[in-house]
Amino acid sequence: MDMARSSACRFPMALADTSLSSRFSALSPNTVFKTERPLAHLLRGCLGAGAMACGFYSVTHMPLADATAISFAKPLFMIVLAVLFLNEQVRWRRWTATAVGFVGVLIMVRPGSSEIGFAAGVALLGTLFVALVVVVVKKLSTTESPLTILFSFGIISTSIMTIPAILVWQQPTWTEMGMMLAVGALGSAGQACAVKGFKIGEATAVVPFDYSRLIFAGF
Repeated sequence: MDMARSSACRFPMALADTSLSSRFSALSPNTVFKTERPLAHLLRGCLGAGAMACGFYSVTHMPLADATAISFAKPLFMIVLAVLFLNEQVRWRRWTATAVGFVGVLIMVRPGSSEIGFAAGVALLGTLFVALVVVVVKKLSTTESPLTILFSFGIISTSIMTIPAILVWQQPTWTEMGMMLAVGALGSAGQACAVKGFKIGEATAVVPFDYSRLIFAGF
């Protein structure tokens, strides 16, 4: 039920993401709807929706700072995925940092503890999904425009979340609706910056900037 209720929260935010992307699409209709890789967009949308589901579950079942710290395992997955799928060269310094980070993740997840063990596992699964999204976005950025990537994700994620949202829908207040629209707008802006960064630089060089989120999660 908790997962289902979180779907009701995710739906308006996904819809806000779609609406913002649609507004941007008016600036360049000829390029936004043009794609050479529809299946890759579908995969990106499904992985992104799964990551959101895991993320919302984890932040509602464990402290925000802990959930955020676990999400920083993304660079650990990215190192391996970048080597396997992006043909990036990773030197020993990054491998060493990855090993140290893995130890930190084990400390946060506490696999022997049942207190937040399951929620931590869900958070870690969501982090894997996000790392896979980065790989797909990196590959998409070679042929697709950033607006196409953003718009397709908004459409696909909204479609995925619609049915679970309808099943457990609770009408949000105007304040809650405004907050969810703000999350959708800010999320779209963040994704636009991320897509541009992955288009220009190596994934393993861009991902570490995500650590700045820990500063805000502590508030």
